[in-house]
Amino acid sequence: MYGAMIFPHHSKGLGAEQIEWNANFQLRHFTDRLDYLKAMGANCAKILGEVWYVHHRHVTLADYCAQWDQVMAYAKSIGLYVYVCPFTPLTLWDVPLDSVVSTVSGLIAHMEAQSYADYITCYDIAEEARTFGFPAAEVGLIYNACRKHTARAMCASWSGAPAGYDTH
Repeated sequence: MYGAMIFPHHSKGLGAEQIEWNANFQLRHFTDRLDYLKAMGANCAKILGEVWYVHHRHVTLADYCAQWDQVMAYAKSIGLYVYVCPFTPLTLWDVPLDSVVSTVSGLIAHMEAQSYADYITCYDIAEEARTFGFPAAEVGLIYNACRKHTARAMCASWSGAPAGYDTH
């Protein structure tokens, strides 16, 4: 696998370039990046989702799944595998664990039943979990809920030292 990462952004404090998993979702915000990755010779893209929008009812879980369906179908159509990261713990102080568990496991259950599932390399169930101070026991709860829906490889990523800042 060789490729790059596509990161969604919360629209607060961000300029014109943004990728959103909410009612403002636009597939072209992903296709231009996926096309670029393909053109540079990549065969895989790491794409980060965001459960914040589901929890705060900017979209339903069904909408969130439908948005992922569009992105995944396009990635498959151009021959890119996807390293799926349905949750970034950047929102851990604002989204309760039960909402994270239900959204992430619901998305994975949905994705595993789709025709593009063969283009999923693995699931990173908690992107940068330790880096942002997300407790291992909570990541374990997410993992256990997701494992019921897939035999595919799953991980929780960690780069760098644990967070040394307060929650505000």
